[in-house]
Amino acid sequence: SWSIKNVLFRKVYVIPTFGNDQKIWKEASPIEFLRNFAESKKNERSQELRENDSKSDIIPPFCVVNAAMDFGLIFDGKEFCSELAKANVRVEHLVVDGTNHATVTRSEIVVDLCCEFIRKELGMSLQNSVE
Repeated sequence: SWSIKNVLFRKVYVIPTFGNDQKIWKEASPIEFLRNFAESKKNERSQELRENDSKSDIIPPFCVVNAAMDFGLIFDGKEFCSELAKANVRVEHLVVDGTNHATVTRSEIVVDLCCEFIRKELGMSLQNSVE
């Protein structure tokens, strides 16, 4: 069940971008990509290989950022992070207090958090990045 905010989001953003066809919505969905990827791996490999398989060999680490007031998209962010984690992909989910869908991209805090995520993934300390 979608909240009224998600319905509004879909009417304002999704339908103008992808149209009314929910099949197209699914095809464009990163979550569906992960699910389909997992299903294709399941069909082409034995159980023993699947248990050791990791999408992280193919999919890089993710830093998923949501605004605190984000048209109900925090749920989508959590679901995406859950699918990434199931795929053994390193993921960090950040919800930025005091922001909305429009202001989260202009937040210096978000820039700092994303830079720190990249440094961490590259094994760099803040001190190394300054030198």
